[in-house]
Amino acid sequence: MSDHKTLQFSGVDFDVRDNPDKGIYFVLGIRKSGSSIFNNICTALGKFNDVEFVDIGGKMFSAGVLENEWVNKPEVETLLAPGNLYGGFRTFPQGIAQTATFKRYPKVLMVRDPRDVLVSEFFSNAYSHSLPEDGEGRERFEEERKKAVELGLEEYIENRIDHIARTCAPFVELKNDPLTKVFRYEDVIFEKAQLMRDVCDHFGWSITQGQIDAINSWADVRPQTENPTEFVRKVTPGDYKEKMNPKAQQKVIEATAAFSKAFDYS
Repeated sequence: MSDHKTLQFSGVDFDVRDNPDKGIYFVLGIRKSGSSIFNNICTALGKFNDVEFVDIGGKMFSAGVLENEWVNKPEVETLLAPGNLYGGFRTFPQGIAQTATFKRYPKVLMVRDPRDVLVSEFFSNAYSHSLPEDGEGRERFEEERKKAVELGLEEYIENRIDHIARTCAPFVELKNDPLTKVFRYEDVIFEKAQLMRDVCDHFGWSITQGQIDAINSWADVRPQTENPTEFVRKVTPGDYKEKMNPKAQQKVIEATAAFSKAFDYS
């Protein structure tokens, strides 16, 4: 028997399951690495396996709670209960990662070439990213949008290299974690059926071909042409080769050296 309950963290309510017959699962992804579609796919897979998705990062964002106000707090562990898949993280969840629960349970992680991440981040921040409903978080995002548009792609990337390096660095520690299954965006973005099977194998879940087809009907989006102002802008890996000069490409790889080496981007 499983029960729902409401837990609160940083003033935000979360509805979670409490099902001792299930485990605790985590879906992680660096922002702009296909993390939104990856979270949505894992959410659907969880539903097919009687596991609830708890969007920690997304609910905090919508409530206008800035990420640096909660992401480093181990007290986030109070939201963790069996029968739930936790996600919505766009940076490394340092607080949760410190806990015994996080270390004990399985995780899936999506990474992407940091050069493509920066290109995608520019178009997202400048044109398509949703905004928090209100509060300081919305004001900050509006400022980021204005700044991105004013700077333009090349200067924006130059200014964000150190930031993406700090974002990527903590994920390296999961590379050799036997409980973490790593997926590279470049390898799976056009192979979503296999991605689903691999996630289910790692979590001990089941999946049918019919369920895969159902998810692919909305998940396998491939724009025929680039849509700069749309959330699904291009999808195809390697966009940085057209939009980033060689000097900037090298600077990104050097700044993210440990990450790029660990995940074969250098």
